[in-house]
Amino acid sequence: MTMTAQDKQNIVLEALSGKSNVTQLAQNYGISRKAIYSWIKSYQNSPPNLKQQVFKPRYVTGEEHPRSIAHKAQGPITKLIVKNPAWGSRRISRELATKGINLGYFGVNSVLKKIDAETPEKRKIFVNNFSGPGRLGPSTKYNIVKKNLESGIGVSKLAQEAGVSRKTIVD
Repeated sequence: MTMTAQDKQNIVLEALSGKSNVTQLAQNYGISRKAIYSWIKSYQNSPPNLKQQVFKPRYVTGEEHPRSIAHKAQGPITKLIVKNPAWGSRRISRELATKGINLGYFGVNSVLKKIDAETPEKRKIFVNNFSGPGRLGPSTKYNIVKKNLESGIGVSKLAQEAGVSRKTIVD
């Protein structure tokens, strides 16, 4: 169980108020007494104006990190792939740099993996399926309907294969 900053603060305040002892709190929440004592010490040693922030994470990671560019670059990368599916990570990285987005080829490759377009073959498939955010291209729709009529595969299975909702195929 992951404890949020608010959970930790509530446990500490409950322990300090005397409503529950540390052993009871540790058993109730499935954590060690040592952890609770550590939280209490941190809380008591912090200045009064920082007591609300003492349990918040000090290090922001992933997409929330201020220096994280990859999630912001997904849109421009998608546009570049649609225009130039043969380009690789290095070429895309160089093109992004001309637009003021400094993302190395490893970062570009991470975004390509995330959208399942890391190889030239997968990029071609991506381009065929991409007709704008959340839309299918006409050729993809035609192929799905054709497959349904020819093979009798159910709409659910076809939707799953295409990575879209059943409603998208039915409508």
